[in-house]
Amino acid sequence: MPSGKKSTPSQLWNHLVKDAGLELNLKKKPGRDADLELEVLRQLDPAHGTPSAYPSVKALLKADQQAAAPTVTVERLLVAVLESQKGFAAMMGEILDTLAMAEATLGERNLTIDFSYDAVTDSHLKQTLEQFRVDEERTRRVCVSRFVSLSQEQRSEIYSILRTLDYPSLGDRDDRLPLTPQVDATPAPARFRAPLLTLETMVADFLQLCRVYGESRTANYSRIRPDGRWQDFSEEEKQAISRAAAATDYWDVEIVDSINFIKHRASIAPSEQTTLLATLTKAVALIPTRQQWVDETYKQLFDLLNLPTWKRRHELYSVWVGTRLLNVAKTHASQLTFHTHGKVLSFAFGGSALATYAYNGAQFAIKCEVRSDLVGTSTKRKRAIQPDFRVLREGGTATPNDATYLVVECKHYLQQNVNNFATAASDYARSCRYATVLVVNHGPVEEPKLLSAVEPEVQNRARFIGDATPGTPAQLQAFLQTALFSTPARAPSVPSPRPQASANAPSTGSLTAPLLSVEVEWDAALQDIDLALAFDPDGTSQSVEINYMNKGSMGAPHYAVLQRDVHTGPGKETIDIYQLTSRRYEVIVRNYSKKGYLPAAHLCGRILLGNHRILATPPVDNVTEWKMAVLMIDADGTITVES
Repeated sequence: MPSGKKSTPSQLWNHLVKDAGLELNLKKKPGRDADLELEVLRQLDPAHGTPSAYPSVKALLKADQQAAAPTVTVERLLVAVLESQKGFAAMMGEILDTLAMAEATLGERNLTIDFSYDAVTDSHLKQTLEQFRVDEERTRRVCVSRFVSLSQEQRSEIYSILRTLDYPSLGDRDDRLPLTPQVDATPAPARFRAPLLTLETMVADFLQLCRVYGESRTANYSRIRPDGRWQDFSEEEKQAISRAAAATDYWDVEIVDSINFIKHRASIAPSEQTTLLATLTKAVALIPTRQQWVDETYKQLFDLLNLPTWKRRHELYSVWVGTRLLNVAKTHASQLTFHTHGKVLSFAFGGSALATYAYNGAQFAIKCEVRSDLVGTSTKRKRAIQPDFRVLREGGTATPNDATYLVVECKHYLQQNVNNFATAASDYARSCRYATVLVVNHGPVEEPKLLSAVEPEVQNRARFIGDATPGTPAQLQAFLQTALFSTPARAPSVPSPRPQASANAPSTGSLTAPLLSVEVEWDAALQDIDLALAFDPDGTSQSVEINYMNKGSMGAPHYAVLQRDVHTGPGKETIDIYQLTSRRYEVIVRNYSKKGYLPAAHLCGRILLGNHRILATPPVDNVTEWKMAVLMIDADGTITVES
C-alpha cells in the first residue's frame, strides 16, 4: 500500500482486497472471503447489529466519507480488519494446543501434521508442529496490534537519552497529574521548535491516557496494578499498567524538565545548540507515529492473509472441530492413543485414524473421511457417504456403517443451506443406522427448520449446531460429551447370535443386568420430566405402562423397571428392560411441570442396547408428549428401533 498521510480508508480497503487477492464476491454470490468482509462490517457498524444497512465495506466507507462528520479513520478500519481475524487466531491456538498434547502423549519430537479434505491437490497442507506454532504466534501477535503512543521500552530509552544532558530536576513532584505539560514559555530557536513540540505532545498524550483512571498517580496505580499473572493480561492492560507505574516515577515531569532545559540552554548558549539538537533529535526519533504503525501493521496483515493456513481456513475449521472431538475423548475416555504414520498426524482425505480410546469396556476409533456404502437414494450422493469424522466401535465384524457410533459433518457456511445440511444428515443417519449424526456449522443454524427437512424415519438421530466457533464452543463440546460418554457402565454386550424370541421363549437379560435400557436426560432449564414405557404383553390384550405411578418389576409380570422418578432438573430417568414379553414397545416422554414443553436444546433421549446406543431428540412440532421411539421385536429376536 502506498505510504503517506493522504491514504483514505477506502484506499486502504481497496489496496488490501487487491494485494491479498480477496474474493469477496463470485458471480453475484458471496465469495470465498466473504466471511472476512461480513465480520469487518460488524466491527465498523455495531449499532445495527447486522451489516444489512450496507451491502459491503466499500459502500459503508463511501457513505461515511460523504457524512458531515466521518467516523471511520484508516486506523479504525485497520483495527476492524485485525479484530475480524481474532476468531481465526483463536482457532489456530486451540488446534495448536491439541497438536502439542498429541506430541506430548506420543513422546515424539518434530511431529508433522497433514491437512487435506478432498482429493484435489491444491487442498493439501502439510506442516511440522513447529511451523504451525510459528504461524499461530504470528497470527496472534498481529491480531492484537494497536497503535501505542509509547511503549515502556521507548519511554525508558527516551528518558535515558535526554538524561545524558544532565539537566536539573526542577519540576514539581506532585501526586496530582497535571492537565497539560508544565512547559516554560521561553522561546526556542527555530530549528528546535518542531522536535520540542513533538516531545511536548508526547507528554500531553501520556497525561491524557493516565488521567482516564483518575487524577492521582498513586491511586491510579493501586487501582489497575496487576493481581494476577502478567501473561494473563491483554496488551492494552499491560500498557495501562506500565503507564501508571511510569507516572508514579514522575516520568512526565522528567521529560518536561529536559524540554525546559533544552529551551533555556539553546537560548543562552549558542555553542551548545549542536549537541542539544543532536540529543533531542535522537530522542524524538524513537517516538512512533500513527502512519508508521499503519504501514507496519498493513504489511503484517498482508503476510497473515497470505499464510497457507489462512488461505485454507475453511478446511482448517473441520480440523478444529476434529480437535474438539479429540479433546473430549482425552478428557473423558481411558487409554486414548493418537495414531501417526511416520511421525505424521493425518487429518487427510481417505479414512485416516486419528486416535483410539477405551470406554465402558469397548474400544473406539476416531477417523477422518471414512468412505462407506450409501443406503437408500440421495439427491446429493450416488453410491457412497464420506463424512468428515466418525467414531467407530472396534473389535467386531460389523460393517463400517453399523460400527459407526457418531458421525460429525462440518460446514463453514455464512448461512445455513437447508437442503444441503438436511440431506447430509438424512444420508448419514439412514446409512449408519446405529449412529447419532451431528452437522456442525461455523455460521448460525435454525435447528427446528433443518430437522423438519430431515427424513422422518431418522429425524430423532440428527442434530444441528450453529455458531460453533472457538468463542462459543460450549454447546458443541457438551453435545460430544453426552453423545460419547453418557452410557451407564453396567450396560452389557448384546448376545451374538441372538436367541430366538417368541411368546413362549422371550429374549432375556439377567436379573442383575438388563437386556436394554431407555432413558431421558434434561438440564436445569426443565423440572419434572417423566419417562414411560407402554406395551401389550404377549398373550394378553391388556395394555401396560411403566411410569412414575407404576414403576414395574424386574421379574414377572413386567420385566421392566423405572429406576427413579426425578422431580427436578438437571435429572435423568431410566427404564431397564430385563425380558422381552411384547412385540412392540413405545417409549414416551412427558413434561409434568409444563405440558408440551419439550425443547431439544435442553433434553435428549437414549436407547441403550448393549454397546449400541441411539440418541433421540424431541420433534420440531409442538406435541403434548414425545413418542421418543418404538421398539419392534421380530420373530428371530431382532430389535428394530423406529422414530
